Amino acid sequence: MDNCALCSSKKELEISHILPKFLFRYQKKSSPTGNIRTVNNPNRIVQDGLKLPFLCGECEDIFSKWETSFANKIFYPYESGKVSNFIYDESLSKFLASLSYRCLKLSQKENQLDHIEPKLTKYVELALDNLQSYLLGRHEHPKEQRQHLVLLGPTTFPGGYIKGVKESDFNIYTTRAIEYDVISTDNEAFVYIKFLKFLVLCPIKIISNKGWRSSRISHSGGSIEPKLYELNDYVLDRILSGARLLPDNRGLLSSKQRDLIEKNLSKQDPDKLINSPLGKVMINNKN
Repeated sequence: MDNCALCSSKKELEISHILPKFLFRYQKKSSPTGNIRTVNNPNRIVQDGLKLPFLCGECEDIFSKWETSFANKIFYPYESGKVSNFIYDESLSKFLASLSYRCLKLSQKENQLDHIEPKLTKYVELALDNLQSYLLGRHEHPKEQRQHLVLLGPTTFPGGYIKGVKESDFNIYTTRAIEYDVISTDNEAFVYIKFLKFLVLCPIKIISNKGWRSSRISHSGGSIEPKLYELNDYVLDRILSGARLLPDNRGLLSSKQRDLIEKNLSKQDPDKLINSPLGKVMINNKN
């Protein structure tokens, strides 16, 4: 028996996914090789995302209904390329807040926030309190932790590069990568969650709304579509830093794993490879 990370009740905890299982299931299913690999260790094939005892059964059920709604109404339609305009209700804000809460709470529990400026650490607890109250229905609004969602897709750049990053690496990262982070500048901090063609941002402490308005999600509902987002430089820098890891990690692949990838690719239907999400990115890129 341990305390649930959301409701704090001492109960038998479920083995919870920090990021939902359907994300990794889709990433694996849509991969040209049928496998997924970690960013930190590309020689290791994984079957699923991080999961650990975290939530009680009741809180898992609360999160599950928001996950199902997002997956069916937005995630699968957008990933398939069939739909790009969405009308959403309050469940979208709840789902995004549940992701932000899980990632920030786990980072706190595992002492992964030492990089945050000391003057900002008090806002971590305040953000968690606001998100917790919102998710448990104690408050109708997430207060300063309004959620932000960016719909991503392949992008072209003059000359095929952006700030030294190849267009192909940038697009592979923005359309295929799954990761989360808690980012701090001298005066601001926020949660960064990147999964496939979606980017979720949750302010912990910001000093200005500049760069945050265009991605804001209403807690009561609204509409979203891909557009030219106004994002702060530090958000773009974090995206670029993720993309820069790709060529470095490819260099870490062992000859055995390279041979395995080539063998798996040779078995695939060429049309399936071309029409896979990764195949489409590679075909449309300049480099």
